[in-house]
Amino acid sequence: MLNSPRFRRPLFPLPASLFPLFLIPLLLSGCIVDSSKKQTSADTTSAGPVITVTPVNRGSTGMAERVLWAFSPDRKSVLVVADPGGVENEPVPNGFFFGDETRGFQTQMDSVWDVEPSPDWKWIGFGRAYGVVRGEGTGTDLIADVSRRTSIDTATLRAGSFASSGMSMARAVAQPGVIHIPDNPRLQSAADSSAPRLFPIARGWRVRWTTDGSTLALGNNPGRAEDNEPSQTWIHDGTDARSIGANRYDPGPADQDRARKSGLQHSQ
Repeated sequence: MLNSPRFRRPLFPLPASLFPLFLIPLLLSGCIVDSSKKQTSADTTSAGPVITVTPVNRGSTGMAERVLWAFSPDRKSVLVVADPGGVENEPVPNGFFFGDETRGFQTQMDSVWDVEPSPDWKWIGFGRAYGVVRGEGTGTDLIADVSRRTSIDTATLRAGSFASSGMSMARAVAQPGVIHIPDNPRLQSAADSSAPRLFPIARGWRVRWTTDGSTLALGNNPGRAEDNEPSQTWIHDGTDARSIGANRYDPGPADQDRARKSGLQHSQ
């Protein structure tokens, strides 16, 4: 009776409790999950490039805006300009961004009428924009405040101001300045040497460098209140006007695409 198959002892005796048998698969699955979460250097983002975004223009965008850019001869530096225009193409200050991947240096500035790199791309010349008379129908005089900010006396500011609107009493001035691009921005002295340096002169609607890069020429005030009005005369250290370099900007990608589409439409 005891030797019958019904009561024969099994070859693999069951434990007193079935719980360990259920626990083993759970433990194994837990090990499998943990091993699958192991990260490699390809899965981490710490080794990837760091990308930052800097607006070219934090000021007014006007009614419309075009983007221009210029590259250094070695293609390692770029100067991008956001050039907005107002109603009836009235002058609106620009913003610019400069970046140099070789030196690891970048800078951005708003409220400029014009900006130009030197021929060797070691300096940036610009004409800072200030409004001295508002044009909202009141003719509010801001010249005293601008005088304190620019260190230019009020008489010089009044004489150097120009109409910045064809529909109101608004007037503005330009003040020239330069930024030195440091060879090593990590040096402690680089912050001081690369800080914008402004000059107490009420001129600089347009700025250009002489071809040898030794002098920043300052253009006269616009003859009309239009954003793209050129300067007809220049102030510099007695240098022949023929030695002034030409503007070197090209349209940005959006403007190139817009011009390409416009050309296709005209050709059809």
